[in-house]
Amino acid sequence: MARAKTIQKEQLLSKFYALSALIAAVVVNAAANIIPLNGNTTAQVSDAYPNLFAPAPYTFAIWGVIYAFLGGFAVYQFNAVRLRKKHSLLSENLVHHLSTGFLLTSALNMAWMFAWHYRHIGTALLIMAALLVVLVHNLRVLQGVKRSRWDTVFVVTPFSLYAGWVTIATVANAVTWLVSAHWNGWGIASWVWTLIVVLIGAAIIIAAGSRLRNPVFIAVGIWAYIGIYVRHITALDMRYLAVVITVIAAITAMFYALLRVMPPRLRAQLHLR
Repeated sequence: MARAKTIQKEQLLSKFYALSALIAAVVVNAAANIIPLNGNTTAQVSDAYPNLFAPAPYTFAIWGVIYAFLGGFAVYQFNAVRLRKKHSLLSENLVHHLSTGFLLTSALNMAWMFAWHYRHIGTALLIMAALLVVLVHNLRVLQGVKRSRWDTVFVVTPFSLYAGWVTIATVANAVTWLVSAHWNGWGIASWVWTLIVVLIGAAIIIAAGSRLRNPVFIAVGIWAYIGIYVRHITALDMRYLAVVITVIAAITAMFYALLRVMPPRLRAQLHLR
């Protein structure tokens, strides 16, 4: 009995830690851009390393959606057990496991902000990669687990949004690191390398999203690539037509992959085959 109470207390504490870490991450992200940290906003650091893979600024509004869903998970984790009979099918051990991973993602998020703003781009890339590993691990843990609609909305969707965006961000971070290192691309034009990166990024999104059977993950990739397309037809005046065409092809391929993993009932409701 005493052991059970100790475990229960530890699980409750992990949830409070996870919620506190999310609040801290939001505060750090906001402060980093309001103060701003090291004299530059997150976007200004990005702009210091220009490249053709960067999306239009509005694309980053997805962070508001991601944080809203993460907040939903942070609150839902406390109620998952109480709601289990009616709304949740997740076990307490699984929720505890996810809460621990969630705590780690928030810590990595904050570490990335400091590395990025202080222009340690290589370190930021490693932190971003670690963040992606944790997020994908959580999604794999959830894969195949019986869950309710509430579990899908408040548990699977937050991690799917986050993982999808961090996947693209990791690719973008790698490109920024190469630019910061003054890599000359072995003499090959930057737009050619951008074609390759666009294809690699789309392939990762399609492969991972298909393996996870996760339409939200793929949808985030589409959102990011639409942002790249918009930047090229506005700010860059379509100077790199080959890049624009490749991005359109990548969006089309990701949309097709999205349809393949979309639940049949949802496809039918949307009148999609």
